[in-house]
Amino acid sequence: VKGFAIRNLTINSPDTMYVSLLGNIMPTGKASNIKLTDANFTGYREVGGIAGRNNGEIRNSSFNGKLNWYYSRANSSAAGGIVGYNSGLVSQCRSEGEITAYETQATGGASSDVGGLVGLQQSSIAIEDSYSSMNLDGKMQFAGGLVGSNGAGTQLKSSYSYGKILGTATNKGGLVGGSQNAAG
Repeated sequence: VKGFAIRNLTINSPDTMYVSLLGNIMPTGKASNIKLTDANFTGYREVGGIAGRNNGEIRNSSFNGKLNWYYSRANSSAAGGIVGYNSGLVSQCRSEGEITAYETQATGGASSDVGGLVGLQQSSIAIEDSYSSMNLDGKMQFAGGLVGSNGAGTQLKSSYSYGKILGTATNKGGLVGGSQNAAG
């Protein structure tokens, strides 16, 4: 998918996974030059502006708007301004607006990760040349201005955040909420 500008898109599906513009980007998938403005998405578990889950590439894309994220502690969940669960490349992307987290079930040991750009980064592929000014609100386990939770070996290159974490989080950080041996 390449080269779209979309304004005022609303998706209201609080019981559906991968709510985003593109849903689930597969390993050979590529998305670039996408601009979402004044969007309002509501979804469950893996929610993002461009993709709920990314296993491919997202380049030079932006999200401006609001994400309403419903999750249960019974299942791992992630939300981010560009992508919720990421194991692919995110390059030259930006997000601004607000993510509000709504916990639907408090029992269970699963992780809930929310980040201004990426909720959960789960690979050694880099997030590069990107930024977020998303504000994060609600109840979360891991909350980060750029990345909610970083997997082992993840690289953050030339990226920053300046949004606010307004809600409560067990682990929170201006850049990364939680990290497992990240490189940068």
